[in-house]
Amino acid sequence: MIIDQFKEAIKNNKPLFIKSHMDYDFVWEDVIDLINRAYNNPVGEELTEGHHPTDLLYNPDFNRSTSLKVPAGGVTFHAEDILNPYSTYNLTSSKYDGVKKMKYHLEQLDPDCTVHAKFSINMSTASPKLYPHRDTHHVLLTQVIGSATYVIHEPGESDPYRSWIDVGDRPFTEYHLEKNDILFMPYGTIHSIDNKTIRVACIFDIIRKHELQ
Repeated sequence: MIIDQFKEAIKNNKPLFIKSHMDYDFVWEDVIDLINRAYNNPVGEELTEGHHPTDLLYNPDFNRSTSLKVPAGGVTFHAEDILNPYSTYNLTSSKYDGVKKMKYHLEQLDPDCTVHAKFSINMSTASPKLYPHRDTHHVLLTQVIGSATYVIHEPGESDPYRSWIDVGDRPFTEYHLEKNDILFMPYGTIHSIDNKTIRVACIFDIIRKHELQ
């Protein structure tokens, strides 16, 4: 059972990597609606010259174009809480049944935790790296479209949470995630990310309920 493997990873405080565990069948067109919900609203950003992020789907040279410029922060965002019926990004298609099933499994880990599922959509490889950091909760990463390399760094004695960490020359382990691969990280795991392609990941945050108060 996958839940037993997660529990073992938590017990040993070690990440768990499994190839081809999910059965996602998403393509970029499936997430266009999410992208438009984020960028075609009063608080969303547009690309310069009236272009929208979805233009990237039809322009593979987007990041090398001199006429199109990525806004500050890049074309990257999280579609939060995608299984919440009251969320802006609530997803109802049967394509998301695998997401719902995994959320159910994760809810069995700890009755004092709640599970939030979100899509991390990265449509720019102009700034591909996310620097070393660690979270205060368990995280399950599942690759939906594209690929990325996750680097797990050895912990130090006083590494902060929720801020960049200088890992220096500490030992590290790399996990290359392709579509349908998963990586479970117990809370406190120091990790960085190198986006190899434009990509989509479904991320499950397993959060202790007291952290939400």
